[in-house]
Amino acid sequence: MKVSFNPGPGRDPERVDGIKVHYGPSRRPFPRLRWYLLILVVSSPLLYFVALYVRDRVIVSARGVVSPPVFVSLRAADEALVKKIHVSPGQEVSARQLLLELDSSMPSKPSADLPLRPPTSPVAEQIERVNTIIANLKGELERARQQVEYHRQRLERMESLRQQTAVNSAGELERARQQIEHYRERLEKMETLRQQGAATIGEVAPVRAQYLAALDAHARLERDLGRDLAIATEVENARQQYQVALDHQARVERDLAMTEKDRAALQRELATVAIGPAARVAPQGPVVYEDDSAFGSRTGGYLRLRERVREGDRYLAPRPGTVLDVYVKEGELVARGAALLALALKAEADITAFLDPKHLRYAAPGTAASAIFPDGARLPAEVLGLEEFTQKPPPEAPEVLGFRRVSLVVKLRCLKPIPAQSAISGLPVIVRFHSAGGARADCSP
Repeated sequence: MKVSFNPGPGRDPERVDGIKVHYGPSRRPFPRLRWYLLILVVSSPLLYFVALYVRDRVIVSARGVVSPPVFVSLRAADEALVKKIHVSPGQEVSARQLLLELDSSMPSKPSADLPLRPPTSPVAEQIERVNTIIANLKGELERARQQVEYHRQRLERMESLRQQTAVNSAGELERARQQIEHYRERLEKMETLRQQGAATIGEVAPVRAQYLAALDAHARLERDLGRDLAIATEVENARQQYQVALDHQARVERDLAMTEKDRAALQRELATVAIGPAARVAPQGPVVYEDDSAFGSRTGGYLRLRERVREGDRYLAPRPGTVLDVYVKEGELVARGAALLALALKAEADITAFLDPKHLRYAAPGTAASAIFPDGARLPAEVLGLEEFTQKPPPEAPEVLGFRRVSLVVKLRCLKPIPAQSAISGLPVIVRFHSAGGARADCSP
């Protein structure tokens, strides 16, 4: 036996029995580009997040908005007489410009011909009326709930009574009628037999008794059927009254919810500095200026004016702005806290950015930055400082993928005027910080 451990020569696909075979060219080339594109599409999400990660490490940017104007209401610090008004509605005012003068040295009891302006407002009066309506609705709701409970218990009692007394009235009454007909025929036959002498009175009497018992049973079933019909009618009436009570309760609850919603809106209006009658709302106390973002974006709604706005009885504009309305007249007496006029002041910062807290060092005053507007325009800017609170970005300035994380509120001032077409309150922008407390950068378009 001979064993060979050397494998034979491999088979050459281009030779068959020692003869070289010539193959034709391929009909379709290998789709190499298609596979590359498929791999690129599959890996694009990963590449996107890697690019975001790298960009976040290389470029420090933040979402922001064009700062909205600040709506404020000027209020009397003390009971005084309006001496002189130096502005009118729609007038532009500069910083520290005199707005009006009061005279707080008047007598404590004014004369009858000078009406005292109360610190109340139409909105406050509406809230009082709404509170009265809400109290009445709550009382009516309590009564409606009691009515619902009463009708529910009555319906349950009637249902229980109907179940206890319910009989198969139709079937039993029909059987009772058949019994009457059966005993009536037997009784007639027995009477005929008795007249013919084939039956005695003793034989007829039991049949007559059965016939009378069938009549009595039929009458009793008719009585029960009438009672069941009366109970069914009572049950249906009780169910209808219960449903009416439920509908009334739902209607009162709906009215109460809508009225409470209206009251909440009035309370927000009372607490908000607004144009017109809403700006007349003023609490008691030495309140001179208030600040709340009553319109548009609420960015900066928590800012508070720090400038000195009153010098004795002279009331000044803390910043450049526009007079929205004047609520008093010269010679009029105003109570402490009464609204005098409303202003729309220019924001301290041109742009409000929402910076990730990990980039806190870039929020130092003087840090160079650039603001990129939606139309591609770039303006150089510098950081003015940080607010004393953190805040989530507004809906118009979300982060990537729509997240709204708690951020640092950074105020920036543009080193060049914002173009008129971009000076829109709440317009979203992108702010790029060039260095941590570095020099200013020229970001020409």
